[in-house]
Amino acid sequence: MSLAIRPTMTRWIVVVGLVLSALSCEQYEYLSPDPGVIEVRLKVLNSRQDLLPFSPSDSIDQNILFITLNMLEAVQPEDVRLPIYSDLIAVRRDPEGDLFNCLDTRGRDSLFILGMAYTPPQTFTGLELTIDSPDFVFIDYGFYGSFIPVTLVQPYYATQELSRNIPVESGHTTRVIVVFDLDQSLIQLTETFLFTPIFYISSVEIL
Repeated sequence: MSLAIRPTMTRWIVVVGLVLSALSCEQYEYLSPDPGVIEVRLKVLNSRQDLLPFSPSDSIDQNILFITLNMLEAVQPEDVRLPIYSDLIAVRRDPEGDLFNCLDTRGRDSLFILGMAYTPPQTFTGLELTIDSPDFVFIDYGFYGSFIPVTLVQPYYATQELSRNIPVESGHTTRVIVVFDLDQSLIQLTETFLFTPIFYISSVEIL
C-alpha cells in the first residue's frame, strides 16, 4: 500500500469506529414531558340565605359582597413559586386586582375561576393568595336596599397560606377548589359586619 493511501484509510477506520460506538451506546430521552394545567376555582360557603342570599349576576336585585384578588401563586418548599393568572394566555394580573362578587350564584356553584397556569409535572405544597377585603355588603330588599359597612378584625392578614399537596400530571388539568368560608369570615353586628378572611382548599381533582 502506498504512503499516500494510508492516511485516508486511517481516517475511514476512525469514522467507522465512532459510528459503531455511537450505535452501541444507550439511547436517552431528552424531550421534556408535556405540561399540565393547574386551575383554581372559588366556592363560597354561605348558609345564611335568609340574610345574605345568593343571586345571579344578571339579576336586577343582585346582592353584593366584593373581594379583590391581587395575587395567586402555587408554592413549593424553599420559596419556589408559580404565579397563576386569570387564564392560560395572561402574562400578568390586573394591577387593580380581579373583582369577585361572593354573593353571585357562580360562587355558590364553584364557577368562579381564580386563575389557570401551565406547569411542568410536579407536586405543589399549597397556594398563597392575597385579597383586599370588602368595604360593604349590599343587600337588596326588592324596592330598596341597604349598604352595610364592613369592619376589619385586627390583626388582618391579606395574604392567605393554604396548605395541601397539589399534584400536576402531564397532559392533565388539576382542579383546585378554594373555599371562602363566609359563615366564619363575616360576623353580623347591629349596624355593621365584622370581617376576617377564612379560606381553605376543599378538594384537588386531576381531570
